[in-house]
Amino acid sequence: MVNFSTILTTHSRKIVGVSLLLLSLLAALGILKQSDNRVEMWSAEYSLPEGATVHAKDIRAVKVSLGVDAPRYFSRKAEIVGSYVSRDVAQGELIPVSSLRKASSSTPKSEVPLGINKSDLPLNLRIGDSVDIYSIPSKDSKGLTSLVVPAVHVAAIDSQSQSMGGVITILISVDPKNISLIADAIQAGRILVVRHAI
Repeated sequence: MVNFSTILTTHSRKIVGVSLLLLSLLAALGILKQSDNRVEMWSAEYSLPEGATVHAKDIRAVKVSLGVDAPRYFSRKAEIVGSYVSRDVAQGELIPVSSLRKASSSTPKSEVPLGINKSDLPLNLRIGDSVDIYSIPSKDSKGLTSLVVPAVHVAAIDSQSQSMGGVITILISVDPKNISLIADAIQAGRILVVRHAI
């Protein structure tokens, strides 16, 4: 005859064993969750040049463990879109509190589009690069190449025109008082973009 009491006892032991295993796993997960002291902070998705405005596409949230250094950086809870960059922030860098300021307390910058011949700018030019803008007169044969504006930052690059070649459109962040100088240089002839050595 089948001993049902033995079967039930064996079955009960298996259930208890599985239950204990599950409880152990849940306890281990709880301990791991409590020991994960990472927090979500804002990081630069792209290089943020001094004077640029922070847009939503420029930043992303990352989980990091900072400990006592956490107050030095912006947490994800901080509203930083629309702020101005007061010092360069590299791509992938956590955004320091000291690197941004409110729009009302910042020197305004203007973003100027330039169509540059592919041969007149670095092939691997990147957003955030610091460049000098030179004018190469083509309408005046006696005109000399001259520096138009130094140390401006590349705010954007038209990826579509970059892949097609020919003329590449870039956006530079400049002091508004330099806009007329840039416009005159465009009228005079070619624009040469020279990147600062890294």
